Amino acid sequence: MTVRTPTIGEYRWHRRSWRRWSGRDWAPATYSAFPQRLGRPREWATYPELPELRRERLLEIAVDLEVLSGATVVHRSERGVTLAQRRRVTHVGHFILTVVTGGLWGVVWVAVLLDRREDRTRYEVDAWGNIWPVAL
Repeated sequence: MTVRTPTIGEYRWHRRSWRRWSGRDWAPATYSAFPQRLGRPREWATYPELPELRRERLLEIAVDLEVLSGATVVHRSERGVTLAQRRRVTHVGHFILTVVTGGLWGVVWVAVLLDRREDRTRYEVDAWGNIWPVAL
């Protein structure tokens, strides 16, 4: 028996919503022009496609909302927009552990602060106005 690896952009109905392969897992749509369609098990090809200008505007709105929540735009291309979001550090938890361990955890806390990475995600819009994340 062979296991087929899905290709990026492949759709699948999962319980109560549509999912798309993001390169790492089956991710739900981040934004949609018609969110109620995401909850129907009807094939996407049966819906009419949106005009290119409307799809571009939907992508701009989705990117603006992500930028307002702290993301930065890294790259724009024909395929989509790449966003970077820095990982947050829970300072309260680290402070409590530092106090409990008598300051020993402070070394770990500083290491976590210095090694904060950013998660990069490319947002793509499909022909039906759904914004899908692609893990990079």
